[in-house]
Amino acid sequence: MGPLFSLLLVLTLAVPVILLLFVVAKLFLPLKTSLLMALLPTFAGAVGFGIAALAQAPFYPAKLQSEEMVALYLGISFSVGILAAIFTGVAIWWRSRRVSAT
Repeated sequence: MGPLFSLLLVLTLAVPVILLLFVVAKLFLPLKTSLLMALLPTFAGAVGFGIAALAQAPFYPAKLQSEEMVALYLGISFSVGILAAIFTGVAIWWRSRRVSAT
């Protein structure tokens, strides 16, 4: 039940975020770019989080002994995920503006 519950939790959180991003992007961008802006940063953030979590794993003990260690581990992973999402969103926006200008 653990992995299935985790997948359902991620989907439950990701779907509203994707819909919100799409609605906001649609206000300013064409449909195709809005879809890209809604989907790609969300997935880039998840992938960035996963890569950061895996990259940190060898440097931590098998069991994190304190709340501070858990907070640091998740905080670094979350920060990398946010940066990946921001950079992806900026790249899509920059590309769409460049394409529409020509």
